Amino acid sequence: AAFLNHFLFAAPFIFHFLLELSDIVCYTAVASKIYPMGVYEGSDSEMEENQKHCCCCDNAPEADAAADAAVPCCCRHKVRTPEEHKALLNRLSRIEGQIRGIRGMVEIGDRCPEDMARQADCRKKIWEASTLLLELVNEVLDMGKLESGEVVLESVPFDLPELMHEITDVLEKQAAERGIVLHREYGKLPHPRLVGSPLHVKRLLMNVLSNAIKYNRDKGRVMLDCFELSCTGDKVQICFVCADTGIGMSEEFQKRMFEPFTQENAGARSVYGGTGLGMSITKSLVDKMGGTIGVESRQGVGTTYTITLPFVIDSTEAAEPEQQQTDLAVLQGQRVLLAEDNALNMEIMEFLLNEVGVKVTKAADGQQAVEAFAVSPVGGFDAILMDVMM
Repeated sequence: AAFLNHFLFAAPFIFHFLLELSDIVCYTAVASKIYPMGVYEGSDSEMEENQKHCCCCDNAPEADAAADAAVPCCCRHKVRTPEEHKALLNRLSRIEGQIRGIRGMVEIGDRCPEDMARQADCRKKIWEASTLLLELVNEVLDMGKLESGEVVLESVPFDLPELMHEITDVLEKQAAERGIVLHREYGKLPHPRLVGSPLHVKRLLMNVLSNAIKYNRDKGRVMLDCFELSCTGDKVQICFVCADTGIGMSEEFQKRMFEPFTQENAGARSVYGGTGLGMSITKSLVDKMGGTIGVESRQGVGTTYTITLPFVIDSTEAAEPEQQQTDLAVLQGQRVLLAEDNALNMEIMEFLLNEVGVKVTKAADGQQAVEAFAVSPVGGFDAILMDVMM
């Protein structure tokens, strides 16, 4: 019961954090009118005029504080259209639903402290709901990083067939649960070793494949193919094709499918789950990598995505992977200074470290961590684990 109550305690804080993360509480003052949620209802010409008075635009003239306060700042405040406003409300509704579900499961668990089967069921449902919340937060953060240009692409060697195996291995179980056959093919790949950003290639292909499975029919099929499209010098164009036998999309929806928080019908989130951000992130990643993405879809028939990405051929010899074995027994008796300002994370980390025999000294903030280290003898700690955001 105490374990479940941690979720009940944390849920309101999660909700308010997501409110801030989503930039929901945003007000724009326009001619003494307040528009909640950052929804601007003026015309394009009015917006252009407002930008002339924006105090932080490059083309802004000198303006006094009163003039600045009377118009929306096009740089510091996100001015949202009514469509974006609706999308944000849908997102909030989804967040609220998941948190209410978590709180409900905690209350049920509290009322049935002796029913171990019910307790296990509550924990399972809490895990599923919190996984969806984590997915939403991660995708919102990823989208924000892409929009602000914070995503940095790697330039590292990798093996393309091996990457394809990793992607399909992760999703095969999800497909098998609904009897969907996930088929992997390789066309002509004369240069399987490439230099690029495998982490982001994996992310965008995972998004496409996840959708192909999620919106497929039971006992359907998903095919993932890749082949070398062209080669010029040390540069190649690789084509990825993902085809499914799913529900397909209307022509109208295909025109806006890459917009954030977009799903074809209002009930899609309830039936299929998801955040409506996956394809927007995919398109942004493809653009950032200098590639292209095309879609062919027919309702009731299926969807085919075609993605082309440029890479450099890896001319180095592939190194033999090192065989690494993890023996947690080496941690027995080690002394760790744990600096973490989130009480729940602190408790989880302390539990995991104690399980493998680590002796933990806790510090709730940076000052406590510095003081604990200062008074410790030389070699008093074998390691320091610190929250990077502290």
